Amino acid sequence: MVAWIALLVAQALPKEPVVVIGKPREYHGEHMPQAAYSPDGKLLAVRNAQAVDVWRLGSKEHWELAGPPPARLGGLLSFSFDGRYLASHSLLEVKVWEITAAGPVERGVTPIPEGTGYLWTQTLATPRGKELVASGRPQKLSETAVWETRIFAPLTSYPTHLEFSPDAKTVACASRDATVRLWDLTGAEPRETALLREGNHVTAVAWSPDGKALATSGWGPYVHVWDLAARRVKQTLEGHKYLVKSARFAADGTHLAALSSDWGRKESVLTLWDLASGRKRAEWTVPVDAHSMTLAPDRRHAAVVGENSVVYVFRIQEERR
Repeated sequence: MVAWIALLVAQALPKEPVVVIGKPREYHGEHMPQAAYSPDGKLLAVRNAQAVDVWRLGSKEHWELAGPPPARLGGLLSFSFDGRYLASHSLLEVKVWEITAAGPVERGVTPIPEGTGYLWTQTLATPRGKELVASGRPQKLSETAVWETRIFAPLTSYPTHLEFSPDAKTVACASRDATVRLWDLTGAEPRETALLREGNHVTAVAWSPDGKALATSGWGPYVHVWDLAARRVKQTLEGHKYLVKSARFAADGTHLAALSSDWGRKESVLTLWDLASGRKRAEWTVPVDAHSMTLAPDRRHAAVVGENSVVYVFRIQEERR
């Protein structure tokens, strides 16, 4: 009976995107567009090589924010936990906007010292006031009166992705050396609490809603799901068409969405997995090369960003009744 009900839910999912957002923009080299939802789900921001676009969902309001030139791009963008700020990271600076009723207003730029080098960097706004965590070489960033930074201990390889735990007390840091480190942020200084060794380059990590599991993906057509208490891989999800660039847990924690793609392809594939059975529940083909996927705050909608900066939003779990 349970399996039959689950199948009905999967079949009820729309076969097409529930909404497509944005107009095509020119793609610049390897700087893939990235997206972020505001915590209340009312705003969607997309960063590309030309600008940062912000849409107020369900309305016609749209703002185009001046972004760094393509040569200075470095990674992702994110909203602060309270939704008041939006941060974007380039190779030479961290730019911050305040979200006001009239739209985003630029509030500050934190420069990064020259000689940091080319990195896949990321900025995360923490819940502890006006503070940013940025991955990169272990050099102290310049401080301003508005924004502070936290510096982690030296890593053995370049970091590729940062992700906060649901309670915001821990951050997972993936690196090119096929490891994922967990850092406790509750003290005065970050403290490493775990080292997970992968078999390949890791480019993305994602926490389960309860914080007990971590999904990792990278240079392989599979996703590893880790049991964090046991510090071991408890499940491997194989059978993706391309390399898995991103994976996210759905709202109930028993389903996982994974985006697979490969450079030069004109399509990407979004797969929804049933973790209890280890089987695919649904699959969608996105008609563009895409390397970024994020979930809305309700964890029931997945936003896939194409290389042309167009966002395809898919429903991956039915609304509660």
